[in-house]
Amino acid sequence: MRSGTFLLVAVMTGLVGGYQTAGAQTAASRPAAARPAAAPAATAADVEGHQQFMKQYCITCHNERNKKAVRGFSLEKEDLATVAQHPDVWEKVIKKLRAGQMPPLTAKRPERAVSDGVATYLENVLDRQAKVTPNPGRTETLHRLNRTEYGNVVRDLFGLEMRFDDLLPADPLGGGDASFDNIATSLRLDQGLLEQYLSVAKRVARTAVGGDVPKTTETFKLNLALPQDEHFEGLPFGSRGGLAVNFPFPLDATYVITAFVTGNGEELLEVSVDGERVGSFEIKSEVTARGLGAAKAKQFEVTIPVKAGQRKVVATFVKSKARLEWEADRLPYTTGQTASGGAAAPLPRLEQMTVVGPLNPTGKGQTDSRKKVFTCRPTSKVDEEPCARSIITTIVRRGYRRPVTDADVNVFMNFFKEGRAESDFDAGVEKAIRALLVSPEFLYRIEAQPAGVAPGAPYRISDLELASRLSFFIWSSVPDDQLINLASTGQLKNPLVLDKQVRRMLADPRAAALTKSFGSLYLWVRNVGAQTPASQVYPNFDEILRNAMGREMEMFFDSIRGEDRSVLELLDAKYTFVNERLAKHYGISGVKGAEFRRVALADDSPRRGILGKGSLLLVTSVPQRTSPVKRGKWVLDNVLGAPPPPPPANVPPLADAKTNDGRILTIRELMAKHRANPVCAACHSVIDPVGFALEQFDATGKWRDVDASFTKIEPTGTMPDGSKFATLTEFRSLITQRPDPFLRTFTDKLLMYALGRGSEPFDAPTVRTVVAGAKANNYKFSSLVLGIVKSTPFQMRRAVEAPKPSGLTASR
Repeated sequence: MRSGTFLLVAVMTGLVGGYQTAGAQTAASRPAAARPAAAPAATAADVEGHQQFMKQYCITCHNERNKKAVRGFSLEKEDLATVAQHPDVWEKVIKKLRAGQMPPLTAKRPERAVSDGVATYLENVLDRQAKVTPNPGRTETLHRLNRTEYGNVVRDLFGLEMRFDDLLPADPLGGGDASFDNIATSLRLDQGLLEQYLSVAKRVARTAVGGDVPKTTETFKLNLALPQDEHFEGLPFGSRGGLAVNFPFPLDATYVITAFVTGNGEELLEVSVDGERVGSFEIKSEVTARGLGAAKAKQFEVTIPVKAGQRKVVATFVKSKARLEWEADRLPYTTGQTASGGAAAPLPRLEQMTVVGPLNPTGKGQTDSRKKVFTCRPTSKVDEEPCARSIITTIVRRGYRRPVTDADVNVFMNFFKEGRAESDFDAGVEKAIRALLVSPEFLYRIEAQPAGVAPGAPYRISDLELASRLSFFIWSSVPDDQLINLASTGQLKNPLVLDKQVRRMLADPRAAALTKSFGSLYLWVRNVGAQTPASQVYPNFDEILRNAMGREMEMFFDSIRGEDRSVLELLDAKYTFVNERLAKHYGISGVKGAEFRRVALADDSPRRGILGKGSLLLVTSVPQRTSPVKRGKWVLDNVLGAPPPPPPANVPPLADAKTNDGRILTIRELMAKHRANPVCAACHSVIDPVGFALEQFDATGKWRDVDASFTKIEPTGTMPDGSKFATLTEFRSLITQRPDPFLRTFTDKLLMYALGRGSEPFDAPTVRTVVAGAKANNYKFSSLVLGIVKSTPFQMRRAVEAPKPSGLTASR
């Protein structure tokens, strides 16, 4: 039998060669785009109208003599008559002018209408040029599936929900300040990851087919810091704590489910499968001892027969009188401290749960995955190969995201024959699936450059490549049969067909991937688990509150996406989602229970929009206190589209908050001392005032009027354009009154995510076009997605540039 590594090498060798042939045929069928003529130069009148502005307000600082002081950015040699030739320079100028950052607040400044006029002129020149000579940028030829995409593809191909977070490593983030985990240049494949893919492929194939699955032990651990005295969302009503997992039972067999419990008190533990109770255990106070892990835990075991398939396994406690008495003793804190100041005796808690099996299998069952795989069943030996070919053709077509050739299928038929010779028909199909899951055309999205395209010229990608871009953008998964059929017949590029498909895909439940994969990274929800406030300063913060904060932000973003609301509501929506724990933290009354529900917010509520969400306020703080720097930088990067330059080397830390006379400095006073250093002042004079707008939220996102020293907090500050605000409400209003910076920033990040590459200056005309086009629909989420899908960067690609001469001459 071949080793796993040899299996992969064999598949890669056969498929890469086959793909190059197929790719050449596909490329030859689509015309290469010729390089268009240059746009007409700006008129003398246009240039003259703004040249004086540049001399008076820009070049006085941004000149050759002062180049080092302005971070190497000189405009002295730039000419307004040739703006279109240097988009990288002028897009920077546009950003600064639109944000009101230039000229700086300390210099003489023109009227806002004048600087806006210059920015509009520059935008018009660059946008006209982009229409005449489009530059879609160049996406990577090979784009590996990230962990989330791999899991979604397995779900869509085989109907399996598996814990890929435990099976594959997290992917690195790429793409600059707004980091996403689908940026192609960051998704490399090393030997270690290669071995993990081989192992995962074996596991997925066995589970999908229900083959010779060995006895295994799956362990599900709870966070030891997670209190279990409350009801958890998704678990039975009337319960507290516990765990629920969706487990893929591979065979009809016997399984052993074990709950590991620590703690003291009399409780009732229940274990259920798909809502049916399969075990009930009375826990006595004398039989358990509080330990740090499951090694000291009491084990409660149930052995039961289970039919194959994806099933919900639950272990939880029934609420008891002892739990209510403990809850009363715990006041006034929420994290396990009694009213008298000591630690309350912990009730029993679930540390972990294991599922062992299959044992004594009785059959393979008819699982969802087997239904998806076995689209036919042979009735005799002579039927086996035709049936296998049909099964493999269907799976490979979906996995490859394109119609397949006989040569494609024959590679996997060879693996089928090996598996069939070793065991039975199902084993042959299983081995073919294993080979597919490690093949390069499965692991990589491949975009081949057509033959005959001039170096550096833009060309339209194929319909099949467009289908993959579309499905991985909206679903983070493979195209379905409808998309592949339209693409393979050349219909997908039709604007009406494309529009209809985008709307269909956005209405599909799989579009929730835009929340999980884009929204959670854009809004830093995935960072929530890494930030832990100091317990001595914030004793009421716990894992339940942390989880609730992340859940709120995801539900909020998903409501904008799923209900197709205006993305401007991300800034000031008059609703949010809370459960009792989070509502109590926010000071919102009338909310009971662990389940989240939508609540209305008052006009002056600090919780309106993303800037009032606990998760964002938590991750932009430090353990001991708030951080106006982190919060201000996040807003500048992700809302105002005016990112500050990177900090210089050897930045001094903040001064000690305690003065010689024992007084504790406020955070505003600390930042003022920091800005007194000229090295720090240039950036912090812009960052800090924006961060102060959020200072009435502490490091856990709780609203306050005074700081830890009982000094009244002043949330006053100045926007980059000089506009002043005295409250959070005024700050939010200043952003919403001039929404273009936010709309362009959000669209730029969505475009970056859609393409899987970093943002470039030549993308700015596309961003402006998408935003302008969405205005008629009040910037609904779908209008931005549609605008991106119809854009030049999404539907086209730049050919590789011709190699530059080395400058070396031959010598004898």
